[in-house]
This record gives sequence, structure tokens and C-alpha cells, in this order.
Amino acid sequence: MAVRIQFPDLPRGTERVAMFRTPPPEWDPERIRRIASALGTTGEPRRAGQFTIVRGRRSVLEIYRASDSLRWGLQSFDREDRRVSDPPPDAAEALEIAGSFIDRAGLADPRASFHSLGRSEVVQAERDGTETARVTAVHVNYRFELAGLPVLGPGAKMQVSIDGRRRVVEAYRFWREPVEAEPMAAIPAELAAEVLAADAMFADLDDESARVTIDHVELGYHAFPPMDRQGTLLPVYAFSGVISTRFLERYEFTRRALAVDLTPEDVKRAGTLGQRLEPIF
Repeated sequence: MAVRIQFPDLPRGTERVAMFRTPPPEWDPERIRRIASALGTTGEPRRAGQFTIVRGRRSVLEIYRASDSLRWGLQSFDREDRRVSDPPPDAAEALEIAGSFIDRAGLADPRASFHSLGRSEVVQAERDGTETARVTAVHVNYRFELAGLPVLGPGAKMQVSIDGRRRVVEAYRFWREPVEAEPMAAIPAELAAEVLAADAMFADLDDESARVTIDHVELGYHAFPPMDRQGTLLPVYAFSGVISTRFLERYEFTRRALAVDLTPEDVKRAGTLGQRLEPIF
């Protein structure tokens, strides 16, 4: 008998979901020059596979040609912070520095808001066998929202990294500029939960050998990685949960179920190149 999955209260009340197409980006030379100039990176743009790279004397800008995404960083940034003893800024100062950088670089977006702070640490082993951990950078993370719903996945986020000198040393903005399309009827969350429960991920589990608990269910849009082509932001229910078995005490997972009924043609347009899109992914 298949394992019984414990679900929390499921999202209700959404009958239609706004749809957003994501047309191919227009990375013309003028747009690249304008962004590079705003970031203080001067150099000749060069194609490198899926990227266009602008390499200046102090910094490097990478353009993701499949989306409206970019990554920037100082060439002199030492990830192990071997020459800087000052700790990175606290939360309030980091937010102020990151906000000023985003405004100055032309990356500000009303659809993006602060999400969380992260930190990079280096552990240094001493001769006496002790270890000392040092924070070398603080990361200010932002997430995007459309039509009142979060945009989930690796292709919709922004981050600004700051070191002990109060310098912005790295930043990225992963995004696709959306165009609103006709809304679609939403699949009820209960039906999406049934599709999830029938997924092959749980096929070999039963109540005697495993326990599956869904902790959180969220309706939003899924954005694929910035190097992939994607024609439509996919409305999904994101199920986050934990599997516990006699061999594995805790395995955290997130699975996404389509929240609208897409035709095969829709799926082909919405999916990524070379990737088959399943109802659960």
C-alpha cells in the first residue's frame, strides 16, 4: 500500500491565475553597453557560448543570453578574505549598501523585495588543532513577485554580496521580463495534491517503512535557470516537505505541480530547450 502523505491546509479561493509570457531577450550592443557602464565595467563585449562577457580592468559582467539575467563581480575579490580583518556589515548597513548599489546600477525593480540575509564563512585551522570561523561576506537576497504571487525557482532572484571593506564585490539578477497574457483557470490544490501523491518519487514507500509530511504549500510561478530558454512563467503549487525512513532520518524536498491545465503545445512553448516538462517536477 502506498505511503499516506500528510498535507497541511491547502491554498483555496483561486479560480483563475494570471499568465505571463517571457519573450526572448533583446541583448543589443547598446543595452549591454548601458548596463556595463552603470556597473563600472568597461571592455569589449565578447560572445562565449550562452553568455556575452564584458571584462574590464577591475570587474567582469556576464550576460545570460537566454534570459534577462546577469552576473557581475570584482576580479580582486578574495573569497577567503585573507587580507581583510574587518567583519562584513550588520544587517541594517548591508541593506543600505545593497540598496544604493542596486539604484546606482539600474537594477531596482518594484517587483523585487528583500527576502533574507546570508553569510559566507571561512574556517581556519590553527597549528594547535583549533578552528576559527570568520564571516567573509554578507549576501542580501531579493525575490520577485507578480500579480500578488511569488516567482519561485532559480531563474527569479537577485543577490548583492558585500565584504569587510563595505564594497559590493558580487551581484546577480536572474530574471525574465514578463508580458501579461490571458488568465487561465486554476487547478484546485486538492487535485494537484493527488497528482503529487501519485508521483514516482513515492512509489517505493509505504506506511511501514516511511513517513511523508508536506510542511508548506505555496501557489506561485516557476522560473527555470537563467541559462535556459523559457516561453512562459509556469503557475505551480510548490509542495515542500520531509521524508523519513528507517535508513534516512530526514530528507527535505520541494516538488512542483502545474497549477493550470496546459496543452501539449503550451507545454512545449513553456518548457526549456531539451527538457521534457512533466506535471510534477
